Parts: sequence; C-alpha cells; structure tokens
Amino acid sequence: AEPSGKATGIIATAKEFDRVVGEGKIVYLNIGTAQGLQPGSYLRIRRPYSSEVDPFNVAARSYLDNKGNKQRPQLASELAAFPSEVLGEVMVLRAEEKTATAIVTYSRIEALVGDTVELE
Repeated sequence: AEPSGKATGIIATAKEFDRVVGEGKIVYLNIGTAQGLQPGSYLRIRRPYSSEVDPFNVAARSYLDNKGNKQRPQLASELAAFPSEVLGEVMVLRAEEKTATAIVTYSRIEALVGDTVELE
C-alpha cells in the first residue's frame, strides 16, 4: 500500500514494555496533537518492505541467472521503491502535543515497537 502523505510517527513503546503487539494492546506513539492527532483518530500501522523476510527474495539468492551468475542482492534504492506493508491500525485514546496513547484495534499480523504509524 502506498503512503497517504499524512502525518507519520512510530510506535515508540508498548505498555509493559512489550516488543510485539497485537489487537487490544496499548501502545505509545511519538506523534501527537501537533501533527493533527486527537482522541478517536485512527492510524495505519506500516512496515517498510524487507528483503530479509520476503521468502521469494530469500529463495532467489540461491538461484542463478540465465548466464549462470548468482543473483545479486537488491540495492537499498531498489528496496525503497517497494511498497510498505499495512499491518493493522490503532485508535488514539489520549493525545498530547508530541505523544499519544493508542490501542491496537486491528492487527493482520503482529506489529513491533519501531513500526511506522500513519494518520488515516
């Protein structure tokens, strides 16, 4: 999914210092009212594409191209062009100027502290 261009931040930490969060978990964001958040705002949880976890990319490393050469790793500039993955969403419970407390309302897969959030 393509970014919307709206305000973004990250999941800075989670309640009880969990690193992995799913539905119903409380998270703390490094984005707040200064970026347009208010209680009830929804944000998408996103993660940039990673060739390290893409099973097709991992498998391709062991294959040879049509000239018998081993596949080269993808460049960072190539990876940046890949779309990010939407993992779920959070709803803001409380917002301060530069921070917010939110609850994970939907999780397709578990999110990690450090994943990006983007205002819907």
